Amino acid sequence: MASGGFRALGTGLVLTVVGLGLWILVSLLLGGAVGAPDVQVLTILHDRLGDGVSLEVPGTGTPLVGGRVRLGPTTVHLEDGGQRAIAVAMLDFTGRLGQTEVTSLGYERVPFVRSPDGRWGLEGSLAPRLTSAVGALERRRMALESADPAGLSALADEGAPPVEEVAEIREIFGLRGRRYLAKAWVMRSERDRIQVAEHHRVLGDTPERPVDRLALRNLTLVPRGEVLLFSPGVM
Repeated sequence: MASGGFRALGTGLVLTVVGLGLWILVSLLLGGAVGAPDVQVLTILHDRLGDGVSLEVPGTGTPLVGGRVRLGPTTVHLEDGGQRAIAVAMLDFTGRLGQTEVTSLGYERVPFVRSPDGRWGLEGSLAPRLTSAVGALERRRMALESADPAGLSALADEGAPPVEEVAEIREIFGLRGRRYLAKAWVMRSERDRIQVAEHHRVLGDTPERPVDRLALRNLTLVPRGEVLLFSPGVM
C-alpha cells in the first residue's frame, strides 16, 4: 500500500510540475505577445472595425456607418525605427452615408503610432482610403446638386476637360429645383486607383418638361499626393 501511495504521489507531483511548467510557458508566450506590435495593432483593428462602426468622412458632416464589415488578411509593417506601424488589411465593407448605400472591397493602409509607454494607438482614420473616396464622391454629388463649378473643378485630375464645357454638367446645372441623389456607390479599391459604379437619380425641371432620370455611371478615383481625384474627369 505504501509503495502504491508513493507511486501515486510521485505521479501526482510529476503531473503538477508538468502542468506548472506548461502554465509558465503559456504565460510567457502570452506575455510576450501582448507587447508585440502586430498583436496590439490587430487587436485594435478587430475591436473597433466591425459591424456598426461609425467613420468620420472628410468634407462632410455625415458619418459613414458600417452595416456589415469584414476584415481580411492583415500584415503589420514597422516604420521610423519601430515608432510607427502600418497595418495593410483587406476590408470588405457595406454600409451607408446618409441615404446612400456604400459597398467597398479593397486594401487599406491604417497608420498606428507608439506612445511613450510603449502602447500602440490609431493615428487617424480606421479606414483612410475608404473614407477619402466616400468624401470625394459626396463632395462631387453636392457640387453637382448646388451647381458649383469651382467645387467640381477642384475634384478633377489634371488634364480633365473644363467643367463648363461638359454638356451633361451644363444640363444638370440648368435644372430648376435640381436634385442629384446617389442611390449607391459600389467601389473596388486597387493599388493605383479606385473604380466606382454610381447608381444615381437626377431630378429637376426644364422650361419644357420635368426631369426624373435614373442612371449608372462608372467613375475612377486616383491618388494624387494626399488626395483622391476623379480621372479623367468628374463625369
